Amino acid sequence: HYTNPDMARGTADEDAARKEYCMMEDVDVEQVGFITNNCAHHIVGASPDGLVGKSGMVEIKCHRNYVLLQRHKGNGEMHMAQLQGNLWIAEREWIDLFCYSKNMKPWKQRVRRDENYIARLKVGVEAFADELLLMAEKYR
Repeated sequence: HYTNPDMARGTADEDAARKEYCMMEDVDVEQVGFITNNCAHHIVGASPDGLVGKSGMVEIKCHRNYVLLQRHKGNGEMHMAQLQGNLWIAEREWIDLFCYSKNMKPWKQRVRRDENYIARLKVGVEAFADELLLMAEKYR
């Protein structure tokens, strides 16, 4: 199990970030484990940071201050595959990317489901899963 100082700090700060998000958005977040969805003849999964209501989700990123500062200047495009993948797997309509650091104002971006992006993502995931099965069969 690999970890580094940033990952450890992020894990340690996640509960505080979730509480901050709940307070800011006036919502409850349901924590879930690994969820799955069928993709062609494969089962694919994701582990979102939380479900919000019947149609939403949250993905929490606990950043160092300098990274969060960059967030305030930009957007969440660098996590789009993860965000759209979570929306696909969980069959949700939107996901909030919530970026947090203890000593700074949090940053949030709501991302809506993009069916064209998800369709392309499915093709890539299916191709990867097919290749993985072939490799596993070859080396069994």
